[in-house]
Amino acid sequence: MNTTMNLNAELLRELSYIADDENYLKKALKIIKELVAQKKEEERIRQAFGDAKLIREGKMKGIPAEDLLNEL
Repeated sequence: MNTTMNLNAELLRELSYIADDENYLKKALKIIKELVAQKKEEERIRQAFGDAKLIREGKMKGIPAEDLLNEL
């Protein structure tokens, strides 16, 4: 947890160096949004693999491919 607090403090400190430059702030915001989107995608993929594992183990019921195709 201390590491997270240190990283947060460092991030805020670095952002303070560009706080008066709108262009740099826009660039930083764009990069942060891209990182957030990447993290969300990784979480969705991780969840899908977890679900697939549970389905293979018989601990969760899957949706037949034919049903998915019929929805299209």
